[in-house]
Amino acid sequence: MQGRVLVVGLERSHYKDLLPLLSRALLSVDRLSTGESAADLAERVALDLVVLRYPLPDMSIGSFMQRLHQAGSPCEKTPIIVAADDSRLAEISSLLPGGAAQAVSVNQPATLVAKVAVLLKLAPRADVRVAVKLEVKLDGGPRLIICQSENISENGMLLKTDTRFPVGTKVRFDFALPGDQLPVQGEAAVVRHTEPTVEGVTGMGLKMAWFRGDGGARIRRFVLKQTPG
Repeated sequence: MQGRVLVVGLERSHYKDLLPLLSRALLSVDRLSTGESAADLAERVALDLVVLRYPLPDMSIGSFMQRLHQAGSPCEKTPIIVAADDSRLAEISSLLPGGAAQAVSVNQPATLVAKVAVLLKLAPRADVRVAVKLEVKLDGGPRLIICQSENISENGMLLKTDTRFPVGTKVRFDFALPGDQLPVQGEAAVVRHTEPTVEGVTGMGLKMAWFRGDGGARIRRFVLKQTPG
């Protein structure tokens, strides 16, 4: 089922940190610049998560949360992540009710991404560069390419490549994790193409369909070892 995330007032440079995570999931992302426009949307549609930059340019955080969580609102129980500068973390934390919202330093992108992943129940992903062999069956017959991974999880991976197959294309993959002699093999589907000007990489995102043997479990163990905390 597709979810919906609202990002409010987050600068392009910080939004860039979140984009790979948001793009690899089955999510619809609304990106707005003001609290008023965001509150208007939240009063009309159900949201799975709000990521908000503090302070808002046009309204207080208290007024925004009151409208978001008002009784009967489709977002009455929607969690909020508030991204703030380090110098304002103590200030914003004192304004947030326990449980409904969390304050995160905007200068710690890994922490911000991790909290978003947890609230959206997305599998963690490790930044790892390995050679990935892809085989795809096209009208002209089988085609084999070698590309480089940017990050990998048991649910999917982002690949750096100038060759981008159409969304929905099924591919067989084969790669080896660092320190693991056994190959990880299986099948995945292309779910998106990157935005090079935003993400800084040309390539495509894959969603894992199945693994041969314990490939998925080995990725999970590897990623957990790379994840802080």
